Amino acid sequence: FKPLIVLLLFTIVFIITVDYVKNRRPLGFPPGPWALPIVGNIFSLAEKYGNVYSLRIGQKWTVVLNGFEVLKGALVTQGDSLADRPLTPLSVDRSQGLGLILTSGHIWRQQRRFALSPLRYFGFGKKSLEPVILDEFTHCAEEFRSYKGTSKPFNPRLTTMNVTANIICSLVFGRRFEYSDEKFRKGLCFSNEEIITSVIASICSSLQLYNAFPVLMRYFPGLQQKLQKNWAGVKGLIREEINEHKQISSEQRRDYIDCYLNEIQMNKGKDDNTFDEENLINCVWDLFVAGSETTSTTLRWAFLYMVKYPEIQEKVQAEIDGVIGQSRHPSMEDRANLPYTDAVLHEIQRMGNIVPLSVPHFTNRDVHIHSLGSFGNIVWLF
Repeated sequence: FKPLIVLLLFTIVFIITVDYVKNRRPLGFPPGPWALPIVGNIFSLAEKYGNVYSLRIGQKWTVVLNGFEVLKGALVTQGDSLADRPLTPLSVDRSQGLGLILTSGHIWRQQRRFALSPLRYFGFGKKSLEPVILDEFTHCAEEFRSYKGTSKPFNPRLTTMNVTANIICSLVFGRRFEYSDEKFRKGLCFSNEEIITSVIASICSSLQLYNAFPVLMRYFPGLQQKLQKNWAGVKGLIREEINEHKQISSEQRRDYIDCYLNEIQMNKGKDDNTFDEENLINCVWDLFVAGSETTSTTLRWAFLYMVKYPEIQEKVQAEIDGVIGQSRHPSMEDRANLPYTDAVLHEIQRMGNIVPLSVPHFTNRDVHIHSLGSFGNIVWLF
């Protein structure tokens, strides 16, 4: 067995040596913790290195930015230089480089520019969307009232997910769904499970391992297999909705999908065209992922803080009753007359940490941040 042991030791030393030579910290990178061979800093904490430091995730060096002043200097002063997204193995498997969230360059600019136009046309960020929101919260209130008289507590998570998802449905699909609708519940379950699983996977470093060793992790049983299954399910449901829309002329422009199908026809044959059905599926998916979970989680934080601080809840209710009363719905015009309620909502958003990590950024040119030299690589914004 001695020759085998010697060969094994030689192989290990050789791999570690090659890894060290090949993956040394690049010149000009901020300081950071010592990286383990092969796996890098996947299991490291780096608080003592301040607000700008570098980590090695698998075979890639990453710069971490943390703190208001540093982020302001990066995103405000040099926003164009950090606008791109890294193409990691997991993001490629998830969206094939398509969609709105994980794309860069021409495809991102073209898709983002288009997405803003129909969404604003159908009321996004405008007063015209207010009736849709108020109507949806009427259904939400009815759902909550159905638990009245029961002695058992209930979890509002699914109901708040239904509310936010349905508002997005009105923009994307042109209609809302009943909360009992099987197709709606199935799609919502897939989307929500994807987000929850992603959070768990991040905590367990599964996603980092996937990006560091994609060939191995694609065939290793774990959370990434669950993600792949959920992604396939969501895409299938969105594709069904698109096929239903295609049965009716997209020139009617009832919603985002109609506008996108019309854009596909208008851009056929153009050299710089990025509009096709596969991109449409990923864009729709991104709109749900970006909008539904963040809003519903903020609502649940609001419920939690109102329960924990009943004296604050009483003041908010008293102000609402004094300004709006019980005979009508609130509107955005009431906001100026509800300073205390507005302040409470802002404080909830400040305290409720719904997105602990930003989407990773990728520098498209060397940048200089916080007097620590120039670098160019993936940048995580904390």
